[in-house]
Amino acid sequence: MEVFEGELTVERTVEAGGRLVALVRYRLVSAGGDVPTDHPWGYVCEARDGRLSYLRAYWDPEEALDAAGADSS
Repeated sequence: MEVFEGELTVERTVEAGGRLVALVRYRLVSAGGDVPTDHPWGYVCEARDGRLSYLRAYWDPEEALDAAGADSS
């Protein structure tokens, strides 16, 4: 059973050393249509040998940028 319907958009990616920060916005609504949400997330990712080796999600995108040592501008 699907809980939410909607879309996600990668708004920006930032390289930080060997990691990538993806800033993603979720625009969702509950399957019944009565609980909307619009929230940005930050994901810190790292790949090794062509495979994802690290992924951490942050509720606050600025925290993701800080954790990766990326410039937030």
